[in-house]
Amino acid sequence: MNAGHKIPHIFLRFWSSKEELKVEIVALINDTVGTMVAAAYENGGDCDLGVIIGTGTNAAYMEDTKKLVFGLSNATDEYTHKSMIVDTEWGGFGDRGEADYIFTQYDKIVDARSDHPGVNSLDKLIAGMCMGEIVRLVLEKLTNAKVLFKGLPSDRLNTIGSFPTKYISEILHDDCGSYANTRQIMDELAIESYTFSDMLLLREVCVVVSRRSANLAAAAIACVLNRVGRPKMVVGMDGSTYKYHPFFHHWVTEKIKEMYCNPNGRWKWSWNRRKKKEEEERKIREKEEEEKRKKMMKEEEERKKKEDELRSKEDIIVEEKEVGDK
Repeated sequence: MNAGHKIPHIFLRFWSSKEELKVEIVALINDTVGTMVAAAYENGGDCDLGVIIGTGTNAAYMEDTKKLVFGLSNATDEYTHKSMIVDTEWGGFGDRGEADYIFTQYDKIVDARSDHPGVNSLDKLIAGMCMGEIVRLVLEKLTNAKVLFKGLPSDRLNTIGSFPTKYISEILHDDCGSYANTRQIMDELAIESYTFSDMLLLREVCVVVSRRSANLAAAAIACVLNRVGRPKMVVGMDGSTYKYHPFFHHWVTEKIKEMYCNPNGRWKWSWNRRKKKEEEERKIREKEEEEKRKKMMKEEEERKKKEDELRSKEDIIVEEKEVGDK
């Protein structure tokens, strides 16, 4: 008897001991298949792909039974349905070296320090489990190179796991006028000396790392959509990284448009927590933040220019005084 048979029996024994409860186990599914089923329920029974992007990442899709060779040939019972849900477990893509060219020096460090080096490669590139640590490693290197924080790191910043992925969402949610979230995170990291330019660079590192994650997620989704290849398809999405990162949804959808190969096909998202109004508000907020960021960068450049001019004048005065003294 395999684990798939044992687990329902364990549940049944537990619930049968509760006299006040009447429980019948109909199906046992993981979160990815559950996302797909929930999305289908909301869309009149239609969902072609369910995706989780949270601490880890995975996807399940609806496949034509005729295309399924492995597994069904050894099945003990006849499968009579036209299609079947396939759990891809795509978090393991790259475990045979397919994704080696994507791994940066920071990814390799994270992988080597993980509980399971060399496995769950796509998980480590996309999901929230490692995203924060990758940002921390970049910040650590930039600080040691005296590019950030005047070259003065803190013990907290140099501690493995001290930059959780939620920091990325909080920083990118920040209002460009005050950067209240970013300043709070600086305090939590015990960074005592930082400038406005440091905060901008910190934000940029968070953008680059999380956007790469979104692009790779989009590539994986587009790959499955291209395989399914129906004229109209529905994608169900869930997971903390996808839900709480302010730009992840936008980046994923934009990148899929570049990679989806069916010119006559259409696809849409099914995700009840992200309504059309929220998406429109996000786009407006992103545009406003970008304008504020450009304005503040311009002001910072002008301030530096004035400081340089003032310093140059002071140097001239000192030189003239030295000449006079002679």
